[in-house]
Amino acid sequence: MTPIVAGGGGIAAAFFVLLVGLRISTKRKKKQLSHDLAIKQRFDDADNIIGVIILHKKSGLPIYSKMMKGGFEEGIVAAFITAVTHFREEFEMFDEEAMTVVPISDIIRAVQTRNLICAIITVRSASIEHNRKMEEFARQVATYLDDLVGERPNSVIDSKVIDMLEYIFNRTMDGFLLQYYKVATAEKFPKRYEILDETLHDTDTRHCTKPVLLAKSLVKYGVSDARGCALVLEAIEKELIILCEEEETETTEVDFADFFSKPDRVGSEET
Repeated sequence: MTPIVAGGGGIAAAFFVLLVGLRISTKRKKKQLSHDLAIKQRFDDADNIIGVIILHKKSGLPIYSKMMKGGFEEGIVAAFITAVTHFREEFEMFDEEAMTVVPISDIIRAVQTRNLICAIITVRSASIEHNRKMEEFARQVATYLDDLVGERPNSVIDSKVIDMLEYIFNRTMDGFLLQYYKVATAEKFPKRYEILDETLHDTDTRHCTKPVLLAKSLVKYGVSDARGCALVLEAIEKELIILCEEEETETTEVDFADFFSKPDRVGSEET
């Protein structure tokens, strides 16, 4: 009986260890999934942004604007936001002390500070978290710029101010996810990020690409959207991919056969 009892005890112990291991593994997977989904939400919120406009409240003049997607005239949007905001003020619907998001339309939301209106234009309705980011953006802009502009805009809005507003936008609204990135080094990526290296060297994205597009392109390799976003963000934080220079643009492949088949215009004109 002793060997049977001992053997049974060993099986029970092994089963217990296996069960504990499975629980730990499940918890880790859930934690990882939750982490990845939170990052994916950041990517989605950034990709949802069409543009940002900071207006002087009384004059309606644009102080700063940044358009990530085309199709909107800055002047028209500024005039629309100012008109609707003044209308709301008459009915005391816009509380400048609260610094909360107020919907101007389905795709335009604004936060009013003492002297400014921070408006964010989106592709679709913003998430709750995205609204919170907008409020934080306006709060930091107000801290830095409200006293600077005063009752009317003046010449203090220079390149240094613009750089600070860019920094605030990138920090609070994850604007850095809408910039273009390239491979930082010729050395091979660590194994964990090899798939990013392969994707960045595809013909479509061999030079510069946006993180939101890079994450989406990983789907063809069987990587989930959420996991792809997490890998791309890690690569940015580890500086495996870095910002492209402003003058850099996407390179296009040249078909030399087509090039040599073109007629020589100068030669034909001379003849």
